[in-house]
Amino acid sequence: MAKQTQSFAARSFLGADCRRAAVIASLGLHGSQSRADLARRLEVSPALITQVVKKLLDEGLIQELNSAETTQMGRPSVQLGLKSVDYTAVGLKVASDHISCVESTLSGEVCKSTEIPLNASSLEVAEIIARELKKFMGSGYENRVLGVGVGVPGTVDALEIGEVNSTLLGWDTMPLGKLLRNELRLPVIVENNVNALAVAEYLFGVGDVYDSLLVVTLGTGVGSGYCNEGTVLHGMRGAAGNLGHVIVKPGGEKCHCGNSGCLETLIGESALITAARSRGLIREDQKIEALIDLANSGNEDAAKIFSRGAEHLGRSIAAVVNVLAPEVIVIQGEGTQAWKYWDSVFKHTLRSNIIKELRDIDVVIRQWRDDKWALGAASLVLMTPFEVDGSMGEQGELIRQRILSSKNE
Repeated sequence: MAKQTQSFAARSFLGADCRRAAVIASLGLHGSQSRADLARRLEVSPALITQVVKKLLDEGLIQELNSAETTQMGRPSVQLGLKSVDYTAVGLKVASDHISCVESTLSGEVCKSTEIPLNASSLEVAEIIARELKKFMGSGYENRVLGVGVGVPGTVDALEIGEVNSTLLGWDTMPLGKLLRNELRLPVIVENNVNALAVAEYLFGVGDVYDSLLVVTLGTGVGSGYCNEGTVLHGMRGAAGNLGHVIVKPGGEKCHCGNSGCLETLIGESALITAARSRGLIREDQKIEALIDLANSGNEDAAKIFSRGAEHLGRSIAAVVNVLAPEVIVIQGEGTQAWKYWDSVFKHTLRSNIIKELRDIDVVIRQWRDDKWALGAASLVLMTPFEVDGSMGEQGELIRQRILSSKNE
């Protein structure tokens, strides 16, 4: 994967530890590589890679494996690998009524996962989350887990303390990151859940091909996250990406954000259900699955509920594309299970509202899995060795130090 490490050479201000951590993370993410492979992937000189590798070999953090034949002149190249592959990252997605947890390897493979009921409005919610995380991670987690990434449906300000504002969770300036760090004694990075998905997509998805990407999620709400060369756009007070609160129908239905006529009030899951019920397509006790089943049975009126939403979505995303010019749009989330009824109208509306220079933008639809939110959060930890701008601050540095520790020798 070339793209996520494109600015590796520019990381020198973060120090030698960052360079060493990036080599270890690359070996964990992609498996064994030669020095030449690492130099190409991290886009630095062979001389610099040789220096970094020598230091890591001396420290016993990596090892030389069997030689492999190269394609040039048949010379054997020595493969490098991790001396230990025991490091993991934990991801947590917080919802109003539950938390989802995953523990993953450095390559993003899920080792275990669970979902636990939660009352997000509890006065002791941080302590409850910490207690459940400790149970999930099990004994000895302090020596295995590099850090914890937390995805929340809201804005995250002051990344060093992980301060969350979330209407959906009922939180106002909740210092979740600081509280969890004190309880877990681990580095904790808190981020908007869609931004976390964008990081995961960059590490394990289309980031293999594209430098910049826009992730859009459909489901209860509508969110977006923009990632450029591994750096997420946060904006003022961490509030970038609120696509669902773009006003598309002035004076329309009141939104939970306080405004009226937001995109979410037209294409969020609740809006689609309300529209279907008002047309007599589904009963009051039925939900989105019933509407999808009806569309699948050939009911054109049910299908039109989705296609009308697709037009609003296409026009809204087109505006974002015209401003940010990402190379690819990745759409995912629970709402994609009915995507075949969105697809044609969405793509037509999108391209007809984009400036001509960008109309060939690629669109990728991801099949949704319930653990993707939490895996996205875990990716916040896995991304820290590759960060260019130091935005993870002290928590990123602590994770890099843990990567470089010799505890697993």
